Amino acid sequence: MKLFTIVITLFLSSIFMIGNSQNLTKGSVAYYEAMRVAAQSKIDWVKSTPSEHEIATNSNWYEMAENNVSKFTKYKHLAEKSSTGTYFPEENNNRSMNSDPEPGDVCADAIPFYSEVSYDYPCATDQPNSPSEYDYGCLNTTPNAAWYYMHVETSGDIIMSLSADNDIDFIIWGPFHETTCDSLDLSSENIVDCSYSSTNEETPEIGPGSSEGATTGTSGEYYMFLITNYSNSVQNFTLTQTGGSGGTPGLSTRLIDNLCGSTTTTRDTWLSCNVIDGAEDYEFFFENSDIGYSETKTTSAVWGSGNGHYSTMRLYYIPQILHGYTYNVRVRAKVNGTWGEYGSTCQLTLDVQTTQLQSSQCNDTITTSSTMLYAEPVTYATNYEYHFTNSALGYDETITSADVWGIENGSRRYIRMYYLPNIVYGQTYDVEIRAKVNGAWGDFGETCQLSLAVQSTHLQGNLCGGNAPTSSTLIYATPVTYAQDYEFWLVNEAIGYDQTRTTSSVWGEANGARRYFRMYYMPGLQYGYIYNVRIRAKVDGVWGEFGEVCQLSLGTNYQNSFNNENNQSVTIENTAELISYPNPFNSSTNLTITTEDELRFNMKVVDVTGKIMEEQEIISNEQYSIGQELEKGIYFIILTNNSGLIQKQKIIKLK
Repeated sequence: MKLFTIVITLFLSSIFMIGNSQNLTKGSVAYYEAMRVAAQSKIDWVKSTPSEHEIATNSNWYEMAENNVSKFTKYKHLAEKSSTGTYFPEENNNRSMNSDPEPGDVCADAIPFYSEVSYDYPCATDQPNSPSEYDYGCLNTTPNAAWYYMHVETSGDIIMSLSADNDIDFIIWGPFHETTCDSLDLSSENIVDCSYSSTNEETPEIGPGSSEGATTGTSGEYYMFLITNYSNSVQNFTLTQTGGSGGTPGLSTRLIDNLCGSTTTTRDTWLSCNVIDGAEDYEFFFENSDIGYSETKTTSAVWGSGNGHYSTMRLYYIPQILHGYTYNVRVRAKVNGTWGEYGSTCQLTLDVQTTQLQSSQCNDTITTSSTMLYAEPVTYATNYEYHFTNSALGYDETITSADVWGIENGSRRYIRMYYLPNIVYGQTYDVEIRAKVNGAWGDFGETCQLSLAVQSTHLQGNLCGGNAPTSSTLIYATPVTYAQDYEFWLVNEAIGYDQTRTTSSVWGEANGARRYFRMYYMPGLQYGYIYNVRIRAKVDGVWGEFGEVCQLSLGTNYQNSFNNENNQSVTIENTAELISYPNPFNSSTNLTITTEDELRFNMKVVDVTGKIMEEQEIISNEQYSIGQELEKGIYFIILTNNSGLIQKQKIIKLK
């Protein structure tokens, strides 16, 4: 859409820049040819680009662009005929290049005749007779030609008045089904009316009163009309329909079909009406009687007095147009200074674009109320309203971005969740959002679910999977935003240990946010064992879920007592070496514990939760194959005797 906007708004300036960039003499044949080629190239490019072609078709851009091609073609022709080799339309009847031109001097440049328009144009002078390929009937000469075409919409006779200060003549051919001169048979058989009299007042007619006694015009037919300035006088001629029951199309028009009865959500929408041939301006009339609204805007007011023939404009050019309302829209055209009647009424609704939580947050879980929540953007929005509900809690609250950031900053499309009153952790909320544009609130968009969970936590740093040398060691939880309390849960299934302790029970309710304590605060801990440690936090009175399991051993560097085969007590100090190879492994790993003496040990394989997967008695200095029945994952070998922990080693099974 952005690219198309550039194309349509810079259309004229770009082709004029091409003419100037080639250092061409303004008004020359080469100048108009360069601009004609540029205009046609622009059309060809839009047609070859699917996305641009669709927009151009819907906005009547092609009619506007092709109108320019035909104008440049005509001005090139007039420059070729000029004695100076140049042509400046602004010097002819003070008309600009892009306004409705005077009648063409050749058939191909004929302009439309409308029954409700009175035409007044300067006659051409010193121009030769028209081309000889046509049959001009009663006209012995055809100097200073002015060509029109008429499209009959209402069947019946059409009686006109043609006058000038001095002698003027005319001829009419028809009926035809098109206006392409190369395809028309402008022969004697198709002459409808003709006058070569010496009078300066003529009465052209399509009907029984014509010179040929022709039948009346029928809806859908076309007629070609040639006027000549026989006297070669510097004068104006006037042409008006004065009677008859037939007529050409009126100057009324309407919104194009895909806009009539439509709804849009942005004032960037292009308004386009059906094109009236030869129109020099269009007027769009918007009305809503319920709110007392009535405004008009012309295309010439938007694009400039010379570009009023463009039949399109953006909706935001309509003064004080408001979102949230339906408007009655009528359009009319201006031809040769005459405004037609407004066409049929179309309804156009300018709604407010719907919005919702941005896609990355819709149906998501957040772990802190300080998270920034974003709405999908709405063009020209001045405020956003967030609606949170939870029927189970009876929760129903709204807040606007203007409430948070101030009215002047209501266009900010984000808030933090903690701005909502009484928001509760551990709950899921239905969230709807709507936007305000030009003082009108739109509808709430799609409902998204948003869960506010308490952030998980676990042992901090190297304590996870590490060792606490003594029970006075401080153990820490990873921090949780806004936490009021932490609960530590230590488990060792082998010795039947299962205890919890909160930081508030250690430091007092006022200091529960301290995320640490010394291990001796846990009742019944024993040296030489590994404990599975899990931690959870409390935020706004709600406990979260326990986080990941960390294994923590208590006091492995000390003297251990063992029993030999004779049940004698043997004391060794860090002399047992546990070896597993390969590690990591695929199917099994070989386990050996080496000691100076032959000793017996209890060997357990546990998973990361502390669950015992294998257990057997092993003898030092012998090899054992383990792990065949294990699933892919991380495990720990724990080697103990009746005095406690001797060794711990991590093993990894790959598949």
